[in-house]
Amino acid sequence: MANTKVSVIVPVCNVKPYLKRCIESLVNQTLSDIEIICVDDCSTDGSDKILRELARTDSRIKTIFHKTNMSTSQSRKDAVAVSTGEYIMFLDSDDEFTPDACEVAYYAIKEKRVDILQFNTQVINCSGVPESRIHLNERMLRPYTRSVIEGNLVSECWENKRFRFTLWNKIYSGDIVRKAFSYIKDGSFPKAQDLYAFFLIAHFSKSYAGIPRKLYKYSFGTGVTGKSSLSIPQFEVILTEKRVAEALKCFVKEQNLVEYTEIVENISMDLAGDCANNWVENIPKRHKDEALELLIKTWGYETIVFALARARWSRTDIVASCFMDTPYLKPSTEKKEIKTIAAYYRCIINGGAQRVVAELCNIWASMKDENGKPRYRVVLITEEGDFSGEEEYPLLSSVERAYLPERKTTTGKNYKIRYEALNKILDQYKIDVIVNSLWMDATAFWDLFAIRAHA
Repeated sequence: MANTKVSVIVPVCNVKPYLKRCIESLVNQTLSDIEIICVDDCSTDGSDKILRELARTDSRIKTIFHKTNMSTSQSRKDAVAVSTGEYIMFLDSDDEFTPDACEVAYYAIKEKRVDILQFNTQVINCSGVPESRIHLNERMLRPYTRSVIEGNLVSECWENKRFRFTLWNKIYSGDIVRKAFSYIKDGSFPKAQDLYAFFLIAHFSKSYAGIPRKLYKYSFGTGVTGKSSLSIPQFEVILTEKRVAEALKCFVKEQNLVEYTEIVENISMDLAGDCANNWVENIPKRHKDEALELLIKTWGYETIVFALARARWSRTDIVASCFMDTPYLKPSTEKKEIKTIAAYYRCIINGGAQRVVAELCNIWASMKDENGKPRYRVVLITEEGDFSGEEEYPLLSSVERAYLPERKTTTGKNYKIRYEALNKILDQYKIDVIVNSLWMDATAFWDLFAIRAHA
């Protein structure tokens, strides 16, 4: 039997300027039957002292103190484990609830009889970012209010995009949250911990509803989120999103949840994309090389290529400028004997450029060395497609053929298919040089990443 109506979980770490305001927004709630569980994650700025003082003034405040820093994820897990509330809410320690947040949320979730109820959020600009970014965040944080949603909430969140995974703008069934958090791995998850927790909560929940009332005051820009320039240590924190990707894959595998496999793969790619976008947009030029090495070490070269392609398929100028001084796209200075030449064009049918490519292949294939043997192995790479009934320009029999997925069907989201096909061709034919006659096409730039990986 639950002892209180609502348990509010507050993770705390070095938030001295905001902490008292945050806790006071809970102490002064119009719903008095609540417990406030605060976990100090080894603060060094005196936040722990403020917590102890506040706890002496109100018996509803329960405190846990970590001796080492263990991240917000572990703080929430420890708090959830000792919670007794019929329902559970989460509040970040640099944010606030409106005075009636617990009361409104409690009676709304009771009335709608759902496992998860989302409310609206007021976004407060704390870092001077453009107001357009604040409005964008407010739109992203809006609840879905048209109807009650029942069924697979993981799919509703990540595939149908009915609502987002933000943890703190919702109220939940206490029993479901306690069950979900028992599956969260112990340890440090400094970034994307909301996503991790909500995925598990959504998995164990069966119903969702939203209300339009703004009950949460989100201070945007007091943490790493909202920063326009990142130091290397701050970037390293963002890179820990990889831990969440791995933890979700492990959960899906252990629970044999094959229906979530594609969703989790997409989440992983989104997290990689978030890290890559932070590198592109927020790392100063003087730290670009060091940050890129950390990025690739964390996620792997190919994953970062795919993530950037998804996010910036048509903005190759921006990606190229970031890679300009790195070794990943620079031509190799190593002198190497050329044995295999490949030419690439979409086809060799009905066109001047097509005819030139075919003739180039024939010229290279006709060249002999001093012993009268073919100087080069020649491979013509064209695109897959139905060209039946159309006659290609003639090729010498020694010119070998290989095929890539069509450019017209290749996008940032599915570029992995073309990348892997190109990799297979590079390996199979041991190609030394590729002459690309479609250099104005976006795929030419992204193909460079596969080619340079083989240099």
